[in-house]
Amino acid sequence: MIKKRCARLMAVVMAVILVAGSGCSRGGEAEHQLDPKQPVMITVWNYYNGRTKSAFDDLVSRFNDTVGMEKGIIVESVSHGDVNQLAEETFNAASKRLGADAMPNLFAAYPENAYRIEELGMLVDLNQYFSEEELSAYRTDFLQDCSFGREYGLKIMPVVRSTENLFLNKTDWDKFSGETGADLGSLSTWEGTVETAEAYYEWSGGKALLGIDSLANYIIIASVQTDRNIYKFENNEAEFSFDEELARIIWENLYVPYVKGYYANLGKFRSDDEKVGDILMYVGSSAGSAYFPQEVTLSQDKVYNIESSVLPYPCFREGKPWAMVQGAGFAMGKSDTAHEYASAVFLKWLTQEEQNLDFAVDSGYLPVENGALEQVYTRAMESYSQAPEVNPAVGLSAQATQKMLAEYHFYSNPPFSGSYEMRQFYDDYMMTTVNSARMKVQEETKKGMPPEEAEKLVTDEAHFRIWYEGWLNNMAKIVGS
Repeated sequence: MIKKRCARLMAVVMAVILVAGSGCSRGGEAEHQLDPKQPVMITVWNYYNGRTKSAFDDLVSRFNDTVGMEKGIIVESVSHGDVNQLAEETFNAASKRLGADAMPNLFAAYPENAYRIEELGMLVDLNQYFSEEELSAYRTDFLQDCSFGREYGLKIMPVVRSTENLFLNKTDWDKFSGETGADLGSLSTWEGTVETAEAYYEWSGGKALLGIDSLANYIIIASVQTDRNIYKFENNEAEFSFDEELARIIWENLYVPYVKGYYANLGKFRSDDEKVGDILMYVGSSAGSAYFPQEVTLSQDKVYNIESSVLPYPCFREGKPWAMVQGAGFAMGKSDTAHEYASAVFLKWLTQEEQNLDFAVDSGYLPVENGALEQVYTRAMESYSQAPEVNPAVGLSAQATQKMLAEYHFYSNPPFSGSYEMRQFYDDYMMTTVNSARMKVQEETKKGMPPEEAEKLVTDEAHFRIWYEGWLNNMAKIVGS
């Protein structure tokens, strides 16, 4: 693999040199030390795989064959498999740990991951490369988490974004709805979803209705929807503000449904749970719509096709329509003038409307420029209608997200010291306490206690107080307050 990749890169280098020899001018690039005769190679680390990786690699090849060849820039794309692995590899590189690879010129990063690199002093302020006019082309709330405070500057450039949708097995929902009268409209609120989940649990003989891919996102957005923002910022410092009212909302609408089995997270991803019929629906990234299963496998002998339906992210009844906007942008590692400028040239090219729209449509993400956003659904629908092999959930997700873009606000909490650890803690603490409670219920049930009474033991006021104090104590340690 390494030899093949090097061979491809050498071919590009030779092509650049040949074009340079035919009389291409360096033009205004001389001051930035770019020379087609001696091309600068920049390394871009990402976490893309599958369809997204193919789409990104195609763009890199297009850049190398056009703008890169003209200016003397060669981009090498390296995938690290998943976002967590990429975060650790980049942190190790920035920390110059023994055995770590050299710091990449550009790397995909969520804000909390990039902030850790910023604390090491290894990120470039992109304001020196992107003008205010250029930045005005971006959707404003897609940029909100890209600056770490005024004195830090612009440290991340969004390339594509995603939000979260509610993905539904319509085939089995129709059976449930036909017998119980359950209405899809009830799924527009979290309270209605819990009520529906209880009805489904009883109707199905103890199966979960819903799974949630990111419990951290649920918790953060719950705080924003209900005007009880879990973070308060002052002078770039974050204060954890998990008041008791917010805790009770999360307890009643997340913790208790999981403990009672109305909700479930069983496999690595919720699409895995959907695929084997353990859940009927899940909240997941709009960018993952292509992974919604088109059949359910209950056993080796019982496999059946299903239709999909995709709905906007639920809101609380008394809350406001907010949803998470996510997706790693690209941060630039400090190096020398030539490599930094070359990285900026590629980054600008990648976020321009034509390339950005192509990447978004091919990968299932949202483009970041307003002009591209206005076109993406028309282009996406045309693309999907002409390709029957494409998962129908992709087009349905685009429709749900289009409605959200018109009616919702989007949130991405600014990164700060400890934000990376906080997000990990939200998921870990929630599932650890839920699993512990469920084990207690099973133990008491085996001893002869009725399930309803066993559940009361771990969902009463006393257990809420213990659970809530656990949040406060652990978060105080993370934020250092």
